[in-house]
Order: sequence, then C-alpha cells, then structure tokens
Amino acid sequence: MRRPPRVIVAGGGIGGLTAAAELAAHGAEVTLLERGAELGGKLRQVTFAGRPIDVGPTVLTMRWVFEQIFTDLGTRLAEEVRLRQSEILARHAWTDGSRLDLYADLERSTAAIADFAGAREAKAFRAFVAQAAKISAAAERTFILLPSPTLREMGRATGLAGMRDFVALDGLRSMARALSGHFADERLRQLFGRYATYYGSSPYAAPATLNLIAHVELAGVWLVDGGMANLARALARLATARGATLRTGVEVGELIVRGGRVAGVRLADEELDADAVVFNGDVAALGAGALGPAARGSVRPTSVAERSLSALTLATLAPTSGLTLAPHNVFFWRTDYAREFHDIFARGRLPEEPTVYIRAQDRDGKHAGGPERLFLIINAPARGDVAPFGDVEVHACLERAFSLLERCGLRVDRQPEREELTTPNDFARFFPHTGGAIYGRATHSMWAPLQRTGARTRLPGLYLASGSGHPGAGVPMAALGGRQAAAALLTDFGLTGLSAPTGMHGGTSTR
Repeated sequence: MRRPPRVIVAGGGIGGLTAAAELAAHGAEVTLLERGAELGGKLRQVTFAGRPIDVGPTVLTMRWVFEQIFTDLGTRLAEEVRLRQSEILARHAWTDGSRLDLYADLERSTAAIADFAGAREAKAFRAFVAQAAKISAAAERTFILLPSPTLREMGRATGLAGMRDFVALDGLRSMARALSGHFADERLRQLFGRYATYYGSSPYAAPATLNLIAHVELAGVWLVDGGMANLARALARLATARGATLRTGVEVGELIVRGGRVAGVRLADEELDADAVVFNGDVAALGAGALGPAARGSVRPTSVAERSLSALTLATLAPTSGLTLAPHNVFFWRTDYAREFHDIFARGRLPEEPTVYIRAQDRDGKHAGGPERLFLIINAPARGDVAPFGDVEVHACLERAFSLLERCGLRVDRQPEREELTTPNDFARFFPHTGGAIYGRATHSMWAPLQRTGARTRLPGLYLASGSGHPGAGVPMAALGGRQAAAALLTDFGLTGLSAPTGMHGGTSTR
C-alpha cells in the first residue's frame, strides 16, 4: 500500500494553515512549522488592559472563500467563527469638514453620495459599481481562481470567451484615470483610489482592474467576533482535528534537496524528511535564498523597486471625542492626493500628508464610552532593510497624522503607556528580505499579477502558499493561495484532489 506523502508547511499564516488543513483532510502526513510563538502570520494581536487589539488585516471580505474551505473540511464557517456583516463599509472624513459613509446597501450608498456630491455623482457611482462588478466576474474567471497566473493558463481555462474577459479587466489604463472618467468630485476619486492600497499599490500606477475591490466590498465586509485572529485559530483547530501536527517556535533553516527535488528541511538542531514542502512566506524571501541556495532559484527574485507598500501602524487604547467613529474609518487631506504616493514610491519617504485609516474595534457594537481599541495605518515605503527610518521622521509623520485627525474633527487622547508602534523597520524584521513590504510585489501594471508565482515553483516538491504569490494579497486571497498549493500537491502525488473553487459569481477555475 502506497504511503501518504509527508508534507512540511513552513509558516503558519492563513495560507499555510489552509494548506495544512486541506492536505491533512485528504490523507497527507502534515507537519506545520511556525517560527513565531503564535499561529496566524500577519493576523496578530496585542493586548492592553486585558483587551486584544488586531494589529494586522482588519477587513474580511470574500466570505465565500472561507465558506467553501470550511465546507470542504467537513464543517460550516458559521459553526467555527462568529461573523457579523458591517452595515457601514467605512466612514470617510476630509479636512474641509465633509464626511461620507458608504454602506453595504447600494441604495443607501447612492443616496449618501447624492447628498454628499450631487445627483450626477450618484449616477456616476451606480455606473462605476456596475463596471466594478463586471471586472470582478472577469477577474475570477481569468485569473483569481486559476492555479497559475500565466497567459497560457488563462487561455486554456477560458478559451475564446476569455478575450471578452480580458477586455473587461480594464487593465490598459490606471485606476486614477478610470476614476477621473467616472467622477468629477476629487473626494470620490480619492476615496475609491485608496482601494489600490489594499493591494499595496498606488492608484496612479495600478491598473483599473483593481477597481473590482469596490464590488468586493459591496458584497460584504464582515466583522469577526474576538478579532481577525479567531479566523486563524479556527483553521488551526481544523488542521489539528484533520491530523496535522502544528509546531510553533520552530524556524526552517533551509531546504534539503536530493536528486533535484525537495527531500526535507533542516532546522537548528534536527533534520526532517519530507516528500514536499509548502512555503507560507514572502516570495522575496525565497528569491533571496532564505531557505538556502536551492530555493533561491525556484522563483523570480523581487527587486526593491518592485516592492509594495509597507506601513506605519499604531495600536492604542485611548478615549476619543468629536467625530463618532464607525468600525472602519478613513481620513483624507483636501490637497493633491497624488503627492502621498509620489512621496512613498518616487521619493522613498514617509508622506507629508498621509491618509489615515482607523479600525475602531469597539464600534462593532454599541460603544459604551471610555478608552477604545484603535488601530491606525499609514502607508509607507518598504525600505526597512536598505534605509531604515529614524525615530525623528517616524514621530514627525505620526504628528502629521494626528493633526489630520483633529482637522477632520476627531480627537484622540493618546496614552503612551497603551500604544504599540510598528514601522517598516519592524516589518522588515518580521518578514526578512522584504524591506517591510506587506503585499509582495506592487501591482503597477496590467502584467504585474502575471509575474506572481503560482502554487508550483521551479523546484520539484516546493509549493507556495502566500499572499505575495498568486492570486495575491489579502486574507481571502492568501487562503486561496493555500488552497491552490494543496490542490497542486495532491494532484502531483496522485491523491484525490480538491474540488475546483467556485467564486462569488458562480464561476469555476475551468469552463
């Protein structure tokens, strides 16, 4: 009787946990190794006064991804994680005093935009949303659900119909140019242009394809009871229940390669044999040789110029007054929005006028008053390894950020003893060889997604499950990456494969 493959998953983020759970459920002998003390990767939490604050991804979209994963693992998402849909997608404020809430309900958002910017802009919003839906459906069929991000794979999966999808992707112009064609109001161009940053990119360089994010958000933004880290904990429980072994505090030093393929991993004090390794880390780390010379040539290297955004973040427990926060909030300057991205990508410095995002975790329900859990995110360049930021420039940027909040009507009574600051320097230490880039490569052309590494690498037996690989960044996309890595491995070892994922539009990876 043929023995099941021995698989090591290196990294316990969402992609690694998904791959481990699905591989174990389909008969593989799985050991997951995580160098940190906790599982979850970027889904981290800090605690002040016994109250946990999410300090990683804050938005859960594409719920269908996790519905399918949990169903395939023999359970239901609703039985493992408590989710509530956010009524308000985000509250937006500008320094001129204007404010706009967008809602999960299209009619409410349309009415809000009409009150905010007039009937013409409300009509433009409807047209924009309709186009975003078409882009999203085309992207699922031609890219997101495919195992490999190549033109050949896209053509094989979609055939002649794929040509229509390729046109529908709207990849030949930038997001900013497309938004200028929709909206006359600069504030709306700022608001929707910011969606490029969810993919670590600039709206002035990213293809208009990324406007699909507007449709994804309208399809639902979900709040996770207990914080986003509970999603990782649920996947860890399922992986263990299906037979996977999960070990923390263990770092993989390098791959062992014999006969031109992966044969195991070398740790600090032992070697583990394996028939395959799933790497749940940044592609840039592989290309830089983080797992040894054999892994270095398994993927295309990532240059410093190709890096996505990093971030300056601040978790705090503090009282607020003035503007009433929603669960998700964005604060803008009423000036030249392009300047922020010129500062970051062209000049490599912290922005002079940073946009500020705030996750107000205690606003998921009715806030009882008093200090509340806040997580602030400011976009920053990923230069933490080549030109680390000094304390003076970091704190100057923070002062500008809090000045913006006050000008928008929000006052935060900062409590220094209840703050945790994370800079690109810190992210560079957390994720070596990235400079602090959070999203892998920036998506600054229509071809950039096709340069992401798929589930299979050039080294036989080495698979990739990472938000920096295919299909891309974000919690659901990283989970899809883990799922695709598991499916590729199962196919290569002749095990019963996973069913093809079905997207929110009802499409599948093949036709």
